[in-house]
Amino acid sequence: MNDFVPLEQDECILLVNWLELLGGDKILEFSHTAQETYTKSWHQKAMNKKMGVRPGVPDYIVVTQKAVLFVEMKRKKGGAVTKAQARWLKAIHQAGGEARICYGFDDAKKFIEQFI
Repeated sequence: MNDFVPLEQDECILLVNWLELLGGDKILEFSHTAQETYTKSWHQKAMNKKMGVRPGVPDYIVVTQKAVLFVEMKRKKGGAVTKAQARWLKAIHQAGGEARICYGFDDAKKFIEQFI
């Protein structure tokens, strides 16, 4: 029995590689939001906050011909959703947007495929 669960970053790399393969007509643009960039600098933390960096923003923005998607990536097992992440997803849905918590690459792929 294999209990190996890939790290979230490994699942994200798979997603990015797949999105880059699709490119062009199916995926117009995509980006990781890099919210988890770590710094010890209090100055940089304060500047980020002043510039509008907020906790909970979904990991990926994916633009297709049909929709703008927000993807919050988690590990297949063990990934927890924070209160801030839940608030963001609720707000996106209330505004008519498409957002989902995806547990691994396969889950994210299925979500995005609905819109390409």
